[in-house]
Amino acid sequence: MFERSNKSSFLTMLPGANRLGEIFRLWLLLLSFLSVTGSMVEAQSYHWQKTYLAEIPCVEFNPLSHGRILFAASPDSIGISRSDDGGFYWQNYRAGLEEFVSTNIGQILCLESDTNVVLAVSTRKAFRSTNGGKNWSVVLDPGGIDGEDLTYHKKTDALYYGQNFQGPVYRSLDHGATWQETGPADTSVGLCALSVSPDNSKVLLAGSLDGVIARSSDEGAHWAPVYPADLATMPEIPKIVYSKYSPQVAIATRWKSNEASIVETTDHGLHWTTLPSPDPHAWAIEIDQHAAMLKNGLPQHLWTGIFLQGGPDSSKGGLVEESFDGGHTWDSTGFPRKPLVGKIWMIKHDTSSGTLAVGTDAGLFIGKVPSGVHTLRSEPNLVLHLSDNPAENTTNISWQGLGANCTMEVQDVLGRVLLRYTLIGKTNFALDTHALPSGWYTVRTTGSNGSIAIGRFIRL
Repeated sequence: MFERSNKSSFLTMLPGANRLGEIFRLWLLLLSFLSVTGSMVEAQSYHWQKTYLAEIPCVEFNPLSHGRILFAASPDSIGISRSDDGGFYWQNYRAGLEEFVSTNIGQILCLESDTNVVLAVSTRKAFRSTNGGKNWSVVLDPGGIDGEDLTYHKKTDALYYGQNFQGPVYRSLDHGATWQETGPADTSVGLCALSVSPDNSKVLLAGSLDGVIARSSDEGAHWAPVYPADLATMPEIPKIVYSKYSPQVAIATRWKSNEASIVETTDHGLHWTTLPSPDPHAWAIEIDQHAAMLKNGLPQHLWTGIFLQGGPDSSKGGLVEESFDGGHTWDSTGFPRKPLVGKIWMIKHDTSSGTLAVGTDAGLFIGKVPSGVHTLRSEPNLVLHLSDNPAENTTNISWQGLGANCTMEVQDVLGRVLLRYTLIGKTNFALDTHALPSGWYTVRTTGSNGSIAIGRFIRL
């Protein structure tokens, strides 16, 4: 179909866009400085901004851009779009894509090992760019995708792609330039979603149209069902996400399953348990991939998105909700109920900037947490506050409810402990940051009573 200018137009095409653009860029920069996440904290309303005026089934961050570079695509447009300013202004690229028809991209993946390489898969083909999404070439034909079937194994720099439904699994060891089948197609295994464990085991988990989750321990050459079908509701499994720092843990959504819309494994998919879902129509799922956001080896900070298919937002907490206790309870993010949104296609979280990007049937939404004050859900008197944030040479940290003495750790975005302090009889501390490189850092403070408070700051 031809590109619809009324739906694929961008906010920057409106009158006065240049002036609005400068104001909004400053606003985004300020919010990114103030953005702070916490473990087991009381949920806060995000600042949400709608930026892309078209249906957006897929979105992706450049993982090394601190939330500045994003990619998105719409079924109402031929090309694949790129933003270099946090999602406000978008440039559409279509060189190498199919002209005069919607490319219908369902997933985009930007490689951490070489961010010039961007992969995109449609309902029919897989495309590759080597210049950051500006030019494209076909690397698999026929392709085919319904959920998120393209996944990356960082340790071996390998890509895996599950051809839609009963197709084979392909592997690439050259950043997607060439692909080889890892084994024959298994007609008993559907491939609506595919995810690879981040450790050395390279276990693949696949989700199907009828609720089956299958497991492969040999990169997709052979499969074994590990979660049975649900013939009563036939839930589709569109998303499976592994925890980066607990590689045996993965979380999946089972859309339209009344009793098991979100499930979790802690042993590489061999066994699964049900997590409470805010709505049976949970579709999108995302994990906060900070090491500090683990408790007893389980990720605590999660987001889910509801896919209602035709109805207005009727869920109690809105269409995008978050959990700070591993998915056992869910709270609103303040996701807007107007304009009307009925389908949350995808949620992506950029760990370095704390930014959420949410693709919906009504546009792309960028979300940021505005506050630097954190309150534990189970201990309402516990507060951690970071001032002078962003920090140049010092950030001042104060707290209450941690007891007389505490220990403090400063971690980088990979969860590595860079600084550690033992603080006696203090309720505040001036943290010297001049030796830290520019970037985001997590402060984890443990009190003598066992309470933990977590906050984040940015070093300029």
